[in-house]
Amino acid sequence: MHNRGMKYDASLSESDLELFDALQENPRASWADLSRRLGVSAPTVRRRWGRLEETGSAWISTYADMNSGVINASVRVKCQPGMTLCVAEELTRIPEVLSVSEMTGSFDLQLVVMTEEMSRFRMVAHERIGSIPGVAEVHSALMTIVFHEGSAWKTGALAARSENVQALGRAPNSQFLGSRVRAVLGVLERAGRAPAEHVAAAIGTSKAHARRIVSALIQKGILTQRVDLAAEDSSWPHGLALWMISPADELLANAAHVRRLQRTRLCAALGGGECNLFAIVWLHSLEESAEVEHQVIKGLGISVVDRAILMHHYKRMGHLLDATGRHVGHVPWVAAVEG
Repeated sequence: MHNRGMKYDASLSESDLELFDALQENPRASWADLSRRLGVSAPTVRRRWGRLEETGSAWISTYADMNSGVINASVRVKCQPGMTLCVAEELTRIPEVLSVSEMTGSFDLQLVVMTEEMSRFRMVAHERIGSIPGVAEVHSALMTIVFHEGSAWKTGALAARSENVQALGRAPNSQFLGSRVRAVLGVLERAGRAPAEHVAAAIGTSKAHARRIVSALIQKGILTQRVDLAAEDSSWPHGLALWMISPADELLANAAHVRRLQRTRLCAALGGGECNLFAIVWLHSLEESAEVEHQVIKGLGISVVDRAILMHHYKRMGHLLDATGRHVGHVPWVAAVEG
């Protein structure tokens, strides 16, 4: 635990954070390209990343792009007293439940759920989540547009970092997750930097063609890759979740403001609930939560309906985390799509 008033001392070095930002620009960049970007030797870059992966301090997530036509939802779960940990552990086993976070407030757990179609989401919400022993309430809202998510977030360690982030409100991609796309995702969601020969073997093609396919799927917005850091090792140990109401005619402009904040981890329009705008922003310390909330809504016609501190992540985009927030495993989403 971090005592009130203490400055958070992250265990990652500035060079680790620079590597994080460089990989965030292109998670499958070659060691040679990363070497030129960072000004150190390729073996040094490879060794640094290997250390971060081995200790569970950083990892690469690959998933269906959240604006590619899949169903995304923000789901809040209220648990019976004393059952939060048991419920969270059960939720992490559900492939479609990509993220599970424990939070303060009237609800105990915040989930991100992704399914390929609406009927599957309804099944997951009612039959999988709602039926877990210890679950008292399940409240869901669909993410109708994801304006900003973790693949566009950087620490700011690289001064000349790329600003090539997702376009605001990009139209959904019309290509469904066909068998070849699923095969590629099945390889990359387990290991984001998997060698081309592993992808080639999965789809029955040459290494060169496999590289082209992976590049095209990411560039076309069918698959997304991002680098994640263990909260305990970063200078952003806490998250603030905000459920907000924006005037409908100002929603896009307000979302554009929220997504531009360097702290913003997730910003999405919500449908089917009381609120129409949802954001998660990183915090250096608990003391700054009120100030950061003010930064999010300052000068906008936005009202905050509910707020919560994200205290711990059990699972993030399919990856399982231990008590310290470090990577310890993965639950494949593709298995659920194919099941």
